[in-house]
This record gives sequence, structure tokens and C-alpha cells, in this order.
Amino acid sequence: MVVAHIIQVPMPTDVLITIILIAVLEVGLSIFLQRKLINQKKMRSLTRKMNEKSKELRELIKSNAAQDVIASKQKEIYPLMMEQTKHQFKSFVILPIFLAIYYVVLPAMFGSKNYFFMGLGYLEVFFVVVFVMGIISSVIVLLYDRKKAKLEAEEEKAASS
Repeated sequence: MVVAHIIQVPMPTDVLITIILIAVLEVGLSIFLQRKLINQKKMRSLTRKMNEKSKELRELIKSNAAQDVIASKQKEIYPLMMEQTKHQFKSFVILPIFLAIYYVVLPAMFGSKNYFFMGLGYLEVFFVVVFVMGIISSVIVLLYDRKKAKLEAEEEKAASS
């Protein structure tokens, strides 16, 4: 039985930098598109309303309220859930971009070259960089959104006072 052995070629620095740059641009484009396609203020408002309505529903259930009262509260929550879900699905626009880069752009650029960096091929390096940058950027965006939501809540309290 003959086993083909793949020769691992060390990844040239310019190839590594190109892959990292493409990955960082993909993450940046993804964040930009998500922020443009999803109205963050509306999402925060929907989330706040959903939390309030859900809390009221839990209190009704705990107090053994009549089924028709519980059903009417659930009917109030359902449209909010649907709208929130609709907004969340807009963020899936980034998936085709990632797949196009992963399956079309990078193979077109580097083809069947056996470049490896720390035991990873060029596609794996791209995936790891996108994954790590995605987590880091998600945390940064989450912190920013929390700060913004807190400021909006304070403004609403000040306006209602």
C-alpha cells in the first residue's frame, strides 16, 4: 500500500500577512454590515419591551392568573418576538461573504499550495484569525452596546421625570 505524503512548505510571511489582512477585513466588513442592517436602538428597545412583558407574564403565571389573561399577555409578546427574530436573521448576510472568501477567493489566490504556519494550512489560518478576531470584536461591540443602552435608559428616565 502506497501512502502519499504531503510536503509541508513553510508559509511565506507575505502570504501570512495577506491571509491575516483578508481575515481582519472580513471581520470588519461583517461588523459594519451588521451595524448598518440592524437598527441597534430598535433592537435594544425591543429587548427591553420583551423583558418587561416576560416579567409580567412570569408574575401572572406565579399568581395563578386566569388562562385568558395569560394568553392575552402571550399574544402581546409574540409580535415582539417575531420582530426581534426578523432583525436577528439580517445578521446572517455575513455568512455568504465568509463562505465566498473561504471557498473561492483564498483557493483562487493560493490554489493547491501546501503552505503551513504552526501546523495549519492557509484556510485554517484564515478560519482561526476570523474566529479570534470575531470573538474580540464581539466583546468590544457588546461593551459598547451596553454602555450605549445604559446612556439611553438614563436619558429616558430623565425625559420621563
